[in-house]
Amino acid sequence: MEYVRGERVRCLGRPEWGSGFIEKGNCNGKVKVRFQGMGKMTLDLKYAKLLKVIERRKISRYQPL
Repeated sequence: MEYVRGERVRCLGRPEWGSGFIEKGNCNGKVKVRFQGMGKMTLDLKYAKLLKVIERRKISRYQPL
């Protein structure tokens, strides 16, 4: 799977790390991620299973004109 800088991810094996942002994309099978609960980490994609986080925005039915 491809990861691009700025994408939000979670590490399935370490939920206590919280969500993180990709700082450097796939380079030789590794990515650099900045996690909320752990700081910067370099992860090998052979071992770390990352899940892309999709942000959902709440849309108001009544928007001001």
